Amino acid sequence: MVHKRKSIYLYLFIILFLSSCAVTKRVKRRKIKNYDIEKIYSLVKANELNYNSYSIKYSAKIDLNGSKNSVSGVMRIVKDSAIWISVSPGFGVELMRLLVTPDSVKMINRLNSTYFAGDFSYLNKVFKFNLDYFSLQAILTNSFFSYEAQDEKNLIKNLIKNFTSKIDSNNYLLQSLPNNSEKDSNIYKQHVTQQMSISPEEFKISKIFMFDYLQNRSLQIKFSNYIDLNDNKFPQNLNLLFNTKKSKTKIDLRYSKVSVNKRARMPFKISKKYLPIK
Repeated sequence: MVHKRKSIYLYLFIILFLSSCAVTKRVKRRKIKNYDIEKIYSLVKANELNYNSYSIKYSAKIDLNGSKNSVSGVMRIVKDSAIWISVSPGFGVELMRLLVTPDSVKMINRLNSTYFAGDFSYLNKVFKFNLDYFSLQAILTNSFFSYEAQDEKNLIKNLIKNFTSKIDSNNYLLQSLPNNSEKDSNIYKQHVTQQMSISPEEFKISKIFMFDYLQNRSLQIKFSNYIDLNDNKFPQNLNLLFNTKKSKTKIDLRYSKVSVNKRARMPFKISKKYLPIK
């Protein structure tokens, strides 16, 4: 009887001890400092990977309105100059090649021997969302960007004037306000709001959400599975979700090998036998 009572006491002691540990862990959770927008921006920029060029091997799962495909390939980026992407259907034969610069988009489709040479209107039509070169580059490299301003001076001014910040779900949340100025002739950008969720530990962007309330379309981007790269953190997984009234496109990217600041070759030649996409 005495032995049984001792066992009960021991059992209760273990429960109380474990409970107190759990409470202690909750109490020890680090409080997030309430930084202003400029401070959050400076910390994110300070923790971005410094690079001149990227070379990335990737695999991707693409879901276009329920039609699913898997591809793999190589992506190369020369900062602020060019993005080169080779796409293969999984068995080594190149299906498509893409070369994007700040003012042009070129694409070769080897499947049907066609090509495109023009501007960003082609990609915007494909993805049903208006992006420029610098927004695309920032998304692919987990870098800070503002949809309405890219150069450093205007970006900071835009953040202070048009963004709010708060702490939400243990992350910093930056959110833009719609610009209703009639002087702005760009009807798409002035009606797009942008949210960025930033982790307080590494000051990395974990989620971006953009909504075009005039066209009723959205783009959601999630970054995850961070790895160590050149004394920094870089996401291996990038999930994009494009939504419109009539379509949904989901792209799940996984980076399997990332090299920084190595020579980035970007061969691109259009065969004379290929026909232009109209």
